[in-house]
Amino acid sequence: MPFDFICPTNPEYRAKILSYIEEISRENIEGVTLNLYHFPEEEFCVCSRCVELWRKSGLNWTEWRAQEITSFLKEAKRLVKGTFAVEMFPDPVLAKERFGIDFEGIAELVDYFHVPLSSRDYLTNYWVDLLARDFVKILKKPVVVEVSAEMLNDEKADALLKTVAYLSRHDLMGVLMLVHDAENARQICRYAVNNSDFREWVRKYEFAKMMQIVDRWAKLY
Repeated sequence: MPFDFICPTNPEYRAKILSYIEEISRENIEGVTLNLYHFPEEEFCVCSRCVELWRKSGLNWTEWRAQEITSFLKEAKRLVKGTFAVEMFPDPVLAKERFGIDFEGIAELVDYFHVPLSSRDYLTNYWVDLLARDFVKILKKPVVVEVSAEMLNDEKADALLKTVAYLSRHDLMGVLMLVHDAENARQICRYAVNNSDFREWVRKYEFAKMMQIVDRWAKLY
């Protein structure tokens, strides 16, 4: 299986990332969120360096990979000014075996976890609610859930906003709606504010937090 990942044990790669964190931490930033810092799957990486490091560690394959990722994050945290968070592939069950992500070890280092639940649309959305529920229960730090908001028609916007409504019932630090064009975000907000059917749905099913969010948007849009 091909991967577009740099081996996480590559010393030049690690040094470059740490140098970049150190550089931006000199600026007026609120914090740093790292993504794609982990292994992409359980069979990656078996380069000669990884195999040698694993054998020398005396650990099993899973524990060694988790140790490598956690130790790198410890180095990164030491350089961060402000909050420190990590994004991760959203597997609440096999993250350690697949990616080297040790939830408990990493929880000691981060201020919150960033969980991307991206999709081209949310016309089917039960899986978002399911995964958010699992991560809130498992992770020992606050959780921010990311959803994709590149929705350019009313049907997809409606499905996205109803997904966010279900997420609003969980004990999340926040929900991030990711866009590559700020106008798309404004379009989503305007839809929520101006669509009477959506607002009635929110009221009917008693999504109190979502109603508060839409009311705040109404003051802006």
